Amino acid sequence: MTIEKGKEWGRPGIVPVDVVFAAEDSSVARFPTSHVLPTGGNLWRSLGSPVRKDAGDECTELTLDVLQCTVTGPSGIIEVMAVAQVVVGSWFAPGGMTVITNVGTLGELNIAPRAHPNDGEFDVFTLDRGTSMRQRLIARKRAVTGTHVPHPSMSVRRARNIDIDRRAREPLFIDGDDFGPWMRVTVGIRPDFMTVLV
Repeated sequence: MTIEKGKEWGRPGIVPVDVVFAAEDSSVARFPTSHVLPTGGNLWRSLGSPVRKDAGDECTELTLDVLQCTVTGPSGIIEVMAVAQVVVGSWFAPGGMTVITNVGTLGELNIAPRAHPNDGEFDVFTLDRGTSMRQRLIARKRAVTGTHVPHPSMSVRRARNIDIDRRAREPLFIDGDDFGPWMRVTVGIRPDFMTVLV
């Protein structure tokens, strides 16, 4: 059940013998019905970078929302699940950047400080294409601590669905995986879709 303000998140459990260790975000999303224990990636980082546990150890079971992504490209349509984020463009690209994040972190950056991976929504960080290089450098440095917003050229909003059409040659990364040529990406939220262990 989606987290509510003031309520505890998760329930106590024991790491089972068939646990799947996931060192990156894309690995977590590949095992939605298994017992997955993140050991790296943005989801793991957003959960406080917990120490790895092994079979038989006490753990906490956390219910997780996921991002349902539909990518339209030259070869057709691809459906993919993501636990952490969808990134269009890049921090220093002329076209700016959009980050659809379920967890708030992007590498060492706290891109959406109020994001939570089980609140039934995702956060959308937008860096305007007209932002100067100097402002991008300053904001990226501040993003480590999540103090890059508010800013006139950057915004964070909440949503449950979003469509993005490719305007130029922006790259598309879903949970760190490069999706190559693409024309359109649609992202929706799937609340309470899977459980991870920490």
